[in-house]
Amino acid sequence: MKQKLFDALLRKDKSYVGKYYAAIKTTRIFCKMDCGCKKPLYDNTFFYKSIKECLEKGFRSCKMCRPFSWEFSQIITNDDAYIYEYISWLEKNKFPDKSYKKHPISSLENLTKIKQKFQKTIGISLGKYIRIKRVRHILENDIPDSKYTNKISFNHLSTPIGEMVFCYFDNKLNL
Repeated sequence: MKQKLFDALLRKDKSYVGKYYAAIKTTRIFCKMDCGCKKPLYDNTFFYKSIKECLEKGFRSCKMCRPFSWEFSQIITNDDAYIYEYISWLEKNKFPDKSYKKHPISSLENLTKIKQKFQKTIGISLGKYIRIKRVRHILENDIPDSKYTNKISFNHLSTPIGEMVFCYFDNKLNL
């Protein structure tokens, strides 16, 4: 099955879009199956059936094909255009604020609809997704005005008891 999906990825086969997502181990990015990015090696590619699975495995959304925006564009009506605009903003924002008050949301009613639509479409809460983005950003970047100058790296590993996250810097594992 993996070879069939990999061939579809190389062909940019639109019939697989929305049914599978390609996740690239070396870049930690997931893409739609018709993404125009440089194609990865077979051994570095995984395939998942949902955005939720990609996120849970530690992958982030591709900046070129923008799978989040695409997923929401398939279900949003003209009356809900503000949801698509918010998702596009969120996808582009590397470090969204914890407080929804600083997000481009016009009303509490709209925030409630966005949260419901996000949960239904992606399978995780909007708050959890924002926390994932914030933690990923902190772990992958030096934080300005910090007394620590080491860049922290991390990786995920599936184990029989669940997902484990390993953090390391200077090529040393920190427990």
